[in-house]
Amino acid sequence: MEPPTASIHAAPGSVMSAIMLLPDTTAPETAMLVPLVLALAAHADDAADVHALLQQWQHQRMLEKAPSITVEQVRQALSGERVKGIQVIEGVAAALGYGLTTYDLPVADVWRAVADENHHEAYLPVNNSLVVQGRAGADDHLIYQFMELPLVSDRWWVTRIRYNRALHTATNGQAWELAFSDVLGDAATLAGLDQSLLAEGIPLAWTRGAWLFVSLGASRTLTQYVVWSDPGGSLPTAAASRFSAGAVVSTLDSVEKMAREHIPRCSSSFWGPGGEKL
Repeated sequence: MEPPTASIHAAPGSVMSAIMLLPDTTAPETAMLVPLVLALAAHADDAADVHALLQQWQHQRMLEKAPSITVEQVRQALSGERVKGIQVIEGVAAALGYGLTTYDLPVADVWRAVADENHHEAYLPVNNSLVVQGRAGADDHLIYQFMELPLVSDRWWVTRIRYNRALHTATNGQAWELAFSDVLGDAATLAGLDQSLLAEGIPLAWTRGAWLFVSLGASRTLTQYVVWSDPGGSLPTAAASRFSAGAVVSTLDSVEKMAREHIPRCSSSFWGPGGEKL
């Protein structure tokens, strides 16, 4: 099955001045953003404020097909619950899976955990994870990941990782988004990789998604994980979509564990979505 089109795209206004520190409050798209950001800083646990902020940011997200999150789900996530769900996308067999929670961790630590793909194998549900092109921990690189599966063919995928500088800048550093989209249809790119990595198992049909982190203060981070994939092969897409909704919870748990255990002793270099070295 061909992947749906225009699921991941460059965020509007992504080419921005490096010296731009604050949103342009005269621009229509940011005129209401500043009071919402200030409201979030003042009332970090107000679910309605946070929900309104997520809605306001949607047009600046790299992930076009974001799930419809309710105020109640935000309230549950702010209390530390692991909220999960699936959302059916019209015309596409694969459903979108999502998870939402809040960690008692600084946003930079959670970001590092997700951005440290070379060490995901020790914590996340993958058997191999490698940066295969570009600079690890920085915007615009490719990663290869492999997962062993029981009874059916193992799966691998190669995705391009992008950081949302525009959203980070517009929110004065409060929102951090990392988006991924497969390059499985790019024969030239795959041909340039170590072919031994691609020899085992079969590739996913397609995959895309994003992580969004919202800083709620010095040591609290609202986290949203969205994944949208078609496993390809003989796996029924609908069944795999239902499974992915449950898998997002284990992924959220794994990221928290990695941020607490691995990141404090990790010597790797990382850059934030604004290009700043962390």
